[in-house]
Amino acid sequence: MSKGIPKDMSVEYVDLPDKQLDETVFQELTENIKKQGVLDHAIAVPDQKRNGYKIISGKRRWRAGMMGKLAKVPCFITLPSGKQTTVIAKFTDIKQQNLNPIEKARIYQSAMEDFGFSLEETADIAGVPHTEIIDCLKLLEGIVS
Repeated sequence: MSKGIPKDMSVEYVDLPDKQLDETVFQELTENIKKQGVLDHAIAVPDQKRNGYKIISGKRRWRAGMMGKLAKVPCFITLPSGKQTTVIAKFTDIKQQNLNPIEKARIYQSAMEDFGFSLEETADIAGVPHTEIIDCLKLLEGIVS
């Protein structure tokens, strides 16, 4: 189901690995949204406790839309399980440009450990060649060693 979530609605974000957001990129996104609107829906799940929503994909669009003074940000509302919510959130975030290889490696490793995904499954879900997964995981091995 698609709907616009009003900015006065209670919204929080599923914990995602991209703790840093390049302010320049964020300002550019905000300016683009002011001019063109939100071109791609965010994905949210209902949050019954807060009588609102949790954004599982598109938190940058949501924040930029709010900064751009939009009354609503378009979202697809879905009802995935907890596991699906986490997978969607993590792998959507991988596609963002501001993640460094170590952050990507941690997401890949988490998917494989937490959900039992094989190397091939992880690569399929992430939409990358399995060699990228291997290379990223080697970086983590170098940090641990």
